[in-house]
Formats: sequence, C-alpha cells, structure tokens
Amino acid sequence: MLDGFEMVVRIPYPVTVPKLYAVASEVATMCFLRSRGLPISQVYSYSPLPDNPAQTEYIFMEYVRGTNLSDVWFDLEERDIVSVLRQLVQLESRMMSIPFPAGGSLYYSHDLEEVTGGKSGTLLGGDERFCISLDARVHMWYRRRSQLEVDRGPYTTVEQALAAPARKELAYLAHFGRPLPPFQRERRELYEHKPQPPSDHAVNLERYLLAPSLVPANTVTHQFCIRHPDLQPGNIIILRSRDTNELRIESLLDWQHAAILPLFLHANIPGSMQNYDDPSSQLLVPPSLPANTGEQDEEAKGLYHRWLIHFHYWQLWEGGAPCPIVFEAEDVRTTNELAERLQLADENYEGVQRIVGFGAETWVPSKRYKMARDLAELLKLKVLMQIPEEEVRDKFDANWFLNDMDKTEYM
Repeated sequence: MLDGFEMVVRIPYPVTVPKLYAVASEVATMCFLRSRGLPISQVYSYSPLPDNPAQTEYIFMEYVRGTNLSDVWFDLEERDIVSVLRQLVQLESRMMSIPFPAGGSLYYSHDLEEVTGGKSGTLLGGDERFCISLDARVHMWYRRRSQLEVDRGPYTTVEQALAAPARKELAYLAHFGRPLPPFQRERRELYEHKPQPPSDHAVNLERYLLAPSLVPANTVTHQFCIRHPDLQPGNIIILRSRDTNELRIESLLDWQHAAILPLFLHANIPGSMQNYDDPSSQLLVPPSLPANTGEQDEEAKGLYHRWLIHFHYWQLWEGGAPCPIVFEAEDVRTTNELAERLQLADENYEGVQRIVGFGAETWVPSKRYKMARDLAELLKLKVLMQIPEEEVRDKFDANWFLNDMDKTEYM
C-alpha cells in the first residue's frame, strides 16, 4: 500500500472443501489461539461467503516479517535445529494443553448462527464468542462426500470422534459405491486388472466400528484438544534475534482444516519431521555404548540407559485387550500374502518416484515437469520392451501409474 502497510490476502483454492466452513474455522482458530498467546497472524477482516464485491471467500491477515523455515531448514546448524524443534514442542505443548468440551472444528458462534439458522454448536465455557461444530477436515467432505447428511460433529464422546469418519465412509459407499479398478494403478495387476466391489471395504469399516476396543484405557488421552493440521517447515516463519543471534519462531501459518480431537488421535510426529527411511530406523538397530564408557559421567550413562529401556520396552509390553474379532486361519494367510505383494508394488512405485523425482500425487515443480515427464516415458518404454506377451504389455501400458487419468468415476 502507499503508506507502506503490508498484509496477506488468503483466498481458497477452487477445489477447497468445504469452503464456507474451512474459511470460517480457520479464522476462528487463528483468533482463538492468538488470544491464548500463540504466535499467529492477526486477522483484520474476512468473509466465509462469496457475497462480496470480490465474489470469493477471503481472509485479510497480518504480514509477518521473517524467513520461511523451509528456505533454510537444510542449511541450519545443529544448535539452530535443536532450538527450533524445542520451541515447536513448547508451542505444541501449550496449544494441546487447552481443554475443549467437545470435538470437531472451532468457529465464531455468530458465523455459525448466520449460516445454519441459529445453531451454534457447543459453546466454549470460558469464551462464548467461540463454539465447536462441524469437523472441517478434508476427508470428511472431499469429492461427493460433501453431499452426504452424516455426523460431522460436534463430537461429545471419544467413541463418536472415532466412529464418525467410518460412518461417513459407509454412507459414501452406500450412496456412490460401485465396482472399480483400484485407484492406485500400480496395484491393479495384483487384482488381475478387474473392478473390485466396495463390499470388502465396507466389511472392514464395520469391523473398525468396534470403537470402544480402540479407546486407550488412560483417560488423560481422552481430553479434546487442538493441534496444527500441517506442521511442516513451509508453515513456520522464523527470525534471528539481533541481540542473541538465536532463532525464534515468529508465526505458525495455514490453520485451514484444523480439528479438535481426543489427545490420542493427535499423537504423532509431524510427517515432515518423521524419520522413516534410514537403515537404523527401519531395522531398529539397538543402541550401543560408546568405547569411552568408563569416562562418561552418570548423567550420560543414565541417558543411554533410558534410551536402551525405551528401545526394548516392546519386549516387556503385555499387549492390550483381546482382539474383539476372530479371523479364520485361511483369511489371515491370504491377507498376509496379498499384503506382501502390495508392499512389493508399493516399493516399485517408490523406486520410480525416486528416479523421476515426483512428490505426493505425482506432483512436480513446474520447472521440472517436462524433464520428469520425459523420464517417466523412458522408464515405461524400458519396461514395455521387457514384456513379451502382447496382452500383458497392453494392460501394463493402459494402467501405467504416471499416465494421465480421468478421476471422475472415483469422485
């Protein structure tokens, strides 16, 4: 602007669902957590409906000065990485210590009353400007699921929060389910390229609905709490202090689709910070004492001992409650065999992914698109040349997982 003032204007993508609830919930979540002292941009104005001159939903918010963590993450020294992670853990601890009376997503009460005709959800006892209502997570709404009249909250019990996604999916299968080839085309060969009925998935969902057996016994983990929906470096703004030269987190961005859930459903390491692929993690290599054990102080020895106990705790674990479902031995055998073949197909997919360099849903940066596309075609041709049978070759070509795909029938 002419006076030097800067702000961010955020509008939803055309494919964003549900637009109204996603925008309204993001605004309320940001404002509520900011009022609790968390580093979150100030919201200046917003519209969860497109009934405005811009004809789109929007959020006007504070522009936070600093550096996006994703721009420097791999160049940081170890002390800076440790500092940022420690701050993240502290922020998450503060955030997830805020108790909520129900599950779902957070809204301003007046927003919900305007669009639902007076229904405001479960009010927050300490601040009735806010309420908890419909779960705005993508999987509760995407594709034709947005057409369903199903339970999306507010969730008043842990069991309800566990069961709602499965009941939604069962309703989707009942309304729209029909035999289709597997969506993941690299797996189709294992099913002889035949359409698969939705009934198997429905049976598994019915088994999952034995939700009481899935609830942890420790009631502390039943508390409804909120967590950032996509905690990755691209959503973290940092700034280095001129006085101490220490990095500090200035803001956490992108609160769209945030959900309030039982603590145990939020318990995980953010995907971008999880370590899956190194041999030590995969093989669970036991910790070993260093050569200078005798020179270590008691604190260092104690740290190693706790590490060792943590590594081996599974050997002492007595397990949970008995499985409430009995499976036939033949069913277990065939399922395990299929799982092994599916794992091999997934590994082949991951091998091509590493060579071509694409991300989730075969996404690549626009500047690398042509090169990645050409490389994918070359790989396909090499495989086709090694298949002697014409019929098998044609099926492979038609189901190559990097071909363009019409997803309409899966929507």
